[in-house]
Amino acid sequence: MINVSADLPVTNAYIGKENAVVPTVFVDSRLTVGEELNTPLVLLNLNDGTTTAKLTDDNRIYADRPGMARFILGTSYTLPQTKQTYTMYSEPITVTFTALTEEIPADGITLDKDSLTLYVDEQEKLTAAVTPADSTDLVIWSSDNEEVATVENGIVTAHRRGEATITATAGNVSASCQVEVIRRPSSGGDHDDPDYTVTVDKDMENGTVTVSPKRAEKGDTVTITVKPNKGYELDELIVTDSKGREIDLREKGDNKFTFKMPGSKVTVEATFRAVEETPEVPQLVNPFVDVNENAYYHDAVLWAVEKGITGGTTAATFSPDEACTRAQMVTFLWHAAGSPVVNYAMSFTDVPADAYYAEAVRWAVSQGITAGTSATTFSPNATVTRGQTVTFLWRAAGSPVVAGDSFADVAADAYYAPAVAWAVREGITSGVGAETFAPSADCTRGQIVTFLYRDMAK
Repeated sequence: MINVSADLPVTNAYIGKENAVVPTVFVDSRLTVGEELNTPLVLLNLNDGTTTAKLTDDNRIYADRPGMARFILGTSYTLPQTKQTYTMYSEPITVTFTALTEEIPADGITLDKDSLTLYVDEQEKLTAAVTPADSTDLVIWSSDNEEVATVENGIVTAHRRGEATITATAGNVSASCQVEVIRRPSSGGDHDDPDYTVTVDKDMENGTVTVSPKRAEKGDTVTITVKPNKGYELDELIVTDSKGREIDLREKGDNKFTFKMPGSKVTVEATFRAVEETPEVPQLVNPFVDVNENAYYHDAVLWAVEKGITGGTTAATFSPDEACTRAQMVTFLWHAAGSPVVNYAMSFTDVPADAYYAEAVRWAVSQGITAGTSATTFSPNATVTRGQTVTFLWRAAGSPVVAGDSFADVAADAYYAPAVAWAVREGITSGVGAETFAPSADCTRGQIVTFLYRDMAK
């Protein structure tokens, strides 16, 4: 015979699958050899419950709503000789399913005192009142200066002279009490150590400074708390004794500093400066399907498009491997320079006045960047070479004189030789190989915007 039962207190089951009842299966010893226990369990609800219990795939019982469920559990076994399957059931089981306890957040908290004055080693208890009274949030106590005073379960203990803020927090609400620890009055005699004032300059701007304690004996630790106004930060903090000598400060973090009190009064001065905000760099969106984020020209393409230097060949393509024409090259340069309009006469017969590149060519000739392919031609549709490209960039930069080794395929007397040397020194290009620059090779759109990016986006 097989008995099945739920082994748990009937009041400790909750609604929701994650808090389901885990039943325990007891198998009677009178099963004969060869009999096989089948799974899963089966669950039959009786009709006198107020909720419906369910059985999960991993044999856990849960309910969808609070209430009482009365049910029996069953399992089956098979006789291998006859292949007959028998189902056996438990005695009826009753489980009460209750809702999980709701969290009740605190919406207010008050303390029975908002200030305390204590002598060193003295204690006093603070009492916190939380609303609503049945809130499930616990009260957490803390001190912002545990060298002066600590708190445990509302009991404040004074340790040394100074000031501290005791805070009680329940959930998202809090209340504070200001604690001042003072020296116990003398019972007579002349052996008490004198104390000295700590004065904060009242004329400071763009921030505030507080000290604790405001009077201290020689050797006491004084804490300075600096609070810059919004948009400002601490520039300089200086503490001097009565003779104007600067006192060493120890930075404690979070705009707190400490120093040892000398045998004289001290003055605390602070200045603040405006915070230099780093402008946010906009995240550029890549609209081109042929510009992979890992490509060497990826950033250059997005920069060139964002600056209006060039667009794509279509809305979705940039064609980075397509050879560039001379007209396109000077137009890129012209856009990068701000598209200036110049009054300069051109004699090129192959540059129509209404061509998109006409003003770019006019500007480039006026700046000495190019003189055309002859006295009367610019050859706008000719493919621009790598040698011509770096030469255009070099001339646009003012044709600086640069000394240095060049590539094996760059003759010393080539018109582009000084431009190549300059481009290498400036990190604009490193050639197509360790020894080659390929000056006569076509310059692609990807290469040109990369040259421009490395030259101008610095």
